[in-house]
Amino acid sequence: FLFLAHNPRLKGLGAALEAIGAARRRGLPVRLSVVGRGPRAPWRRRVARLGIADAVSFEGPLSPGEVARRLRSATGLLHPTFLDPCSLACLEAAACGVPVITTRRNGAVERLGPAGAALVVDDPRDVEGLARAMEEVADPARRAEFREAALGLRPSLDARRHLDEVIDWLGVG
Repeated sequence: FLFLAHNPRLKGLGAALEAIGAARRRGLPVRLSVVGRGPRAPWRRRVARLGIADAVSFEGPLSPGEVARRLRSATGLLHPTFLDPCSLACLEAAACGVPVITTRRNGAVERLGPAGAALVVDDPRDVEGLARAMEEVADPARRAEFREAALGLRPSLDARRHLDEVIDWLGVG
């Protein structure tokens, strides 16, 4: 799984780490790559306390091309955010055909949830719910279903198309 954020605390890295630990205790051999800016030492200490140091890597910030490559190779994007008006990381994951696990506190669920491209957990502190979502996404058949749903969203995620629709809607074009 991939966690992609520049504000890891707000975007739920703590919950993601707890969920990785819970999923591993349930027998799911998950790993988490953490990508983005921010201090890593406190998170490394937390990972060590949770006993999941062998399952978590901190990649730091990456180029856009490398982020796209990592997204395409991920089992899923784990984004248990506490607040995100509309996560671009989640929309980018969907555009790459990557299943998303996020929370109701993410405005992107208005697009991803109804399309079947995301599993949405109500509360980012629901570690067991996040672990169950990872189990579901890890199932190859379910992951294929999420992938097809996510790829089906591509046309609606085009920024130029969205801008044209907004200009038409506002009547300023």
